[in-house]
Amino acid sequence: MLLKDIPGVLTREQIAKARMLMNKAPYVDGRATGATLGKAVKQNQQVRMGGEDAQALLDMVRDALLDREEFTGAAFPMKMHLNFNRYADGMFYGRHNDAAIVGPSMAEAVRTDVSFTVFLAEPDDYDGGEMVIYTDHGEEEVKLAAGDAIVYEGSTVHEVRPVTRGARLACFGWAQSFIRDPRQRAMLARYRHMRMDIIRDHPDSPHLDELGNIYNNLMRMWSAT
Repeated sequence: MLLKDIPGVLTREQIAKARMLMNKAPYVDGRATGATLGKAVKQNQQVRMGGEDAQALLDMVRDALLDREEFTGAAFPMKMHLNFNRYADGMFYGRHNDAAIVGPSMAEAVRTDVSFTVFLAEPDDYDGGEMVIYTDHGEEEVKLAAGDAIVYEGSTVHEVRPVTRGARLACFGWAQSFIRDPRQRAMLARYRHMRMDIIRDHPDSPHLDELGNIYNNLMRMWSAT
């Protein structure tokens, strides 16, 4: 099951830019984009998308994620959908799992194979607001430093506990993966990382070409497109 913490996705300068833009951005009620059950348990704010500043911010976070092998090598992203949210004092998002398809239009729809959150506020900036991800092994409580990301399966039940002081700022989103089946995605990710370890430790191995051939053939066989 995918559950990956990626530190330092954003630089300090990028975090400062994101927070500056979020402080002046217009917000909408987050319940407007909640699924049927989500609307009943969701109380937060989301940035109203459409302006140049918001799009530049989205592009910055998306490109930062795509620049990290920890993300691309686990999610195998084909296309992504991102937004920004704010949880002020008293806001929360109860237990839910994400809608299967998200996006502003049919042409831009994304299947939510992989979910992620990039934290934009420091843990000391707010009390409460922990993300809780329910896994086969129990509850995982997540409250990361600004600029860090948590990546997990889109089908996973999760929640954001009530904020009791300050404001929790984050970028959240989903990736539609080239590898639709999560078991195949996990196996490919393990194979890829093992092959990279062999390349690093045994660059002259005569097996590298064959390992690369197997990897690419599995990608061709399991790819959703």
